[in-house]
Amino acid sequence: MHPRTVAILVGAILLVSLGVRVLVFQGGLLPLTDEAILKQATSLTVHYQTANGQKTLPVTRPEDVADLLSVLELQRPRSAGDEEAVMADRRAAGGIVTFHFPDGTNLPLRFTSERQLGEFQVNPNFYETLCRCVSRAEGRPVHRLDEGPQGAPPSGGDVPPP
Repeated sequence: MHPRTVAILVGAILLVSLGVRVLVFQGGLLPLTDEAILKQATSLTVHYQTANGQKTLPVTRPEDVADLLSVLELQRPRSAGDEEAVMADRRAAGGIVTFHFPDGTNLPLRFTSERQLGEFQVNPNFYETLCRCVSRAEGRPVHRLDEGPQGAPPSGGDVPPP
């Protein structure tokens, strides 16, 4: 085969593969993961419990939203063993995070532990980053989103859905 023909074929293959990639990923032909959908949120609302009662913190600054979404990593439990591992590491966490999307829809998800958000296993860094945002708003360290009254055990959140 002539070298020019080989170069033309290689170039054509590269262009076609680029076109297919753009068509599939940009055109939305592949289903989005739950994580990709949540990362499209434009703002978040955190519902949490303190010794002074239930509070709500809207997170609307793009920098804060970007920080939170950058550490968000979701996984669905693949087996009963995965779920048992999360349950064994479970510490009551409480709190609800509502994801707000550009089309006006909202998705509230409740923390049942630092690693469990709704039906998803979540990276604990996401919970810690949320606690840092709440700490800034409260002006004091907050390590759990369900602190409740002094001396009361964590409730897991009697926070009404938003």
